[in-house]
Amino acid sequence: MDWEDYFPTAIAERGYDYYSKGYVTDLKQTETQITATVTGTQDYCVVIDLANGDFQDGTCECPYANSHPYCKHMAAVLYQATVADKPASQHQDSKAPTDNDNREQTSTKLVERATDRQVRDFLSDEFTIEVQQVRK
Repeated sequence: MDWEDYFPTAIAERGYDYYSKGYVTDLKQTETQITATVTGTQDYCVVIDLANGDFQDGTCECPYANSHPYCKHMAAVLYQATVADKPASQHQDSKAPTDNDNREQTSTKLVERATDRQVRDFLSDEFTIEVQQVRK
């Protein structure tokens, strides 16, 4: 399921953080839909629509999703669903990548896919934060 292209890099990274912290619960998956609860400021219900096993759309009860197409809660559910789709033998393999390895691979993948606009927005945000900290 190649869904990461739909999500801005920063949103996917935040979703990965929520996934890795175990904030995704009650994951249920059918051929056409994934549902789960993600703990954030409060518990949010997330619904992911699938077609032929591929990501089509998502909804979330969080305020961010009211004005943006995709949120970190949706990304967290998709990361969790990706892990749930793997055979049990991959979960128990002692040579399987550690969570840090997975995080590094995911981060590398997100950086490689980042658009010029996403990179500019990220850098602008980081520089703004840095300037604000210097002024304090």
